[in-house]
Amino acid sequence: MAKKPHTLQYGVDDIPPWSVTLLSALQQIAITVIFLFVPLVVLSAAKAPSDVSQSVVAISMIVLGFAAVLQALRRGPIGSGYLALSTFSTAYIEPSVQAAAIGGMPLDSG
Repeated sequence: MAKKPHTLQYGVDDIPPWSVTLLSALQQIAITVIFLFVPLVVLSAAKAPSDVSQSVVAISMIVLGFAAVLQALRRGPIGSGYLALSTFSTAYIEPSVQAAAIGGMPLDSG
């Protein structure tokens, strides 16, 4: 068994108290909601209708949740066993906004 780094309070095989787990879940939700501005900014630049925007945000939330679950798995090459958050990268927001403004969502997705 690998030794847990001293910088971690809980290792992969540790089960934290329910209060820590609940607080971690709330933190995950808060960070995920904050980073939903990335698709909203791109959709706004593309002048997407509100029903399309709602669908994209809903699918984005599902994908981010699924990615967090995959990261928490410990099966072969999939996952690390840790609760690691997936977010949208802000590194691509400017080119995405420019592409959406010029050619809408098809150009941005291409």
